[in-house]
Amino acid sequence: MNPHLFVYGSLMSVAGHPMGDRLRAQARLLGAATIQGRLYRISWYPGAVEGGDPEARVHGEVYALSDPPRSLRWLDAYEGIAPGNPQPGDYERVERRARLEVPSAFLV
Repeated sequence: MNPHLFVYGSLMSVAGHPMGDRLRAQARLLGAATIQGRLYRISWYPGAVEGGDPEARVHGEVYALSDPPRSLRWLDAYEGIAPGNPQPGDYERVERRARLEVPSAFLV
C-alpha cells in the first residue's frame, strides 16, 4: 500500500481544519507538491479533476502516512466514502504522480 498521500483544500497544513490536524498527528509532512489537473468548485468545497493539459497543476501537500490502512479509513469516511454507503460521492481516492517542490535552500 502506498504510504504517500497528496492533499489539497481542508487537509492542507495552512487550512487550520481539525481533520488536517488529525492527519498531521498520524503522518509526516514531506512538503508542498503539485499534481496534474485542475481545481473546480463543486459546492462549498473544491474538487480536483485530471485533465489533458500537462501544464495545469493543483497545488497541495504530500504526507507520509504512519499507518496507511488506519488513516485511509477515516480519511475516506471524512470524504464521504464508507463501506456500505449507497450514495456515490464526488470523492474518489486514486493514485497519481505528485511533484514535490524543491525548497529554495537546495537550489544553487
